[in-house]
Amino acid sequence: MASPSSLRQLSDIIAQAVTDIEAEYAKASARLPSLDEPFNPTNAAEAVGMHPNVVVASSLVIAAAAQITATVSNPALAIINDSLLYHLSSCLRATAALNVVEILREGGPGGLHVQEIAKKARTDPDKLARVLRLLATHHVFREVTPDVFANNRISSVIDKGKPSELCFEKPSEKYIGTSGLGAYLEHITDEGMKSSSYMTDALVDPATAFSEDPTSTPFSRAFSTTASMFAWYESPENKERLVRFGVGQAGSTKIDPPESILLGLKWNQLPKDAVLVDVGGGVGSTSLIIAKATPNLRIVNQDRAPVLEQAKAYWSEHLKSHVDSKMVEFQVHDFFTPQPVKNADIFMLRQIVHDWPDDAAIKILSHLRAAAAPKTKLVIVDQIIPYATESDLVNSIPGMARPPPPAPLLRNMGAAMAVPYWADLHMYALLNGRERTMGGFVKVCEKSGWKIVQVYHLPGSLFSETVAVPA
Repeated sequence: MASPSSLRQLSDIIAQAVTDIEAEYAKASARLPSLDEPFNPTNAAEAVGMHPNVVVASSLVIAAAAQITATVSNPALAIINDSLLYHLSSCLRATAALNVVEILREGGPGGLHVQEIAKKARTDPDKLARVLRLLATHHVFREVTPDVFANNRISSVIDKGKPSELCFEKPSEKYIGTSGLGAYLEHITDEGMKSSSYMTDALVDPATAFSEDPTSTPFSRAFSTTASMFAWYESPENKERLVRFGVGQAGSTKIDPPESILLGLKWNQLPKDAVLVDVGGGVGSTSLIIAKATPNLRIVNQDRAPVLEQAKAYWSEHLKSHVDSKMVEFQVHDFFTPQPVKNADIFMLRQIVHDWPDDAAIKILSHLRAAAAPKTKLVIVDQIIPYATESDLVNSIPGMARPPPPAPLLRNMGAAMAVPYWADLHMYALLNGRERTMGGFVKVCEKSGWKIVQVYHLPGSLFSETVAVPA
């Protein structure tokens, strides 16, 4: 008997995964949220979507659907489609800048004609219709009837929750007090996309092709600057972008299931008054989640002075009791200089190590190692680039190995695990940074005096916690 074709195998993976997803929703007496309806975080069905069984099954659907599509596609058409994807990013940025999601929310579930949307957005209706139609074709927004558009499940997640008119009147404040997802999207489609368009120029120029200097990047070319991105943000003319970036970093946590940071290291087993140093913590959105779950934990939120002003406001809004009791300290610190906290139980770096090339990452971690006590643990919260093959190194570190996916899926789950690879090139384009394989993490840790002892893949999350101790 002939073995099933790869198409049939992929089809069977999808069918079984759909059965598993439907079973979890049936257990919860919930309905799979409709793609046509706006995202509703209070809907109990959203919790079902974060159930580990649903997350695994959904990943299988995404991986198999992408692979089966690639298998049956005309290769010439497929490569041209892929090469034009930059227009999708441009259209997303346009709708965010024009506050289209907010205008459509005010228009109601029936949607609005593009003439009305464009009038409120103060732009050309024909061009806006073309933008929205491309996005609707990719399941962002929906075209209800010809030239009438409405929000859907995907577009609505960047809703700022403010009146559209206020967003136009005070554009510099439109993201303050929001979920941050819209701010994160605009950062990606503005600084990120513009920088990426210069990636080839940087790679073919011998002066920059081998450089790891954060001031010599595709970003540098895109914005004609000799400053690193972070220094560039702090110039007066970029104040609005700095605010957007800060809010966007908090918004990036929304990509993960709520409180996923609590599903790895046992934070509640730390002793009373243990000290967590959130190194380069931004507004402290991650350490605030930990503090809420572990109120006896002392937090030191370290970052640059302008960012810490936002952090103080963020903590005062979301966990004022910690501010009032001085259980959180806001400490101006440059992590390229010696670490001042010598009694830390945890040094946590969430999305910090990926900002930097190896030499810079080793310098950051070396300062932490010099300040570490014997009890101190290093917790790096970053995406880990999966290998596309078996790895003895991965198998040797507790918690790192993942069960292999069913054949004929790619070993790294293909499209279902694409984000770390996107993020890797995003970091290169902006900062000469990088997402790392486990081998990459071992390298920078060993060279800075740390030994990796455990990896926690956070359920439902793109991120993992890599735990190291003084070597």
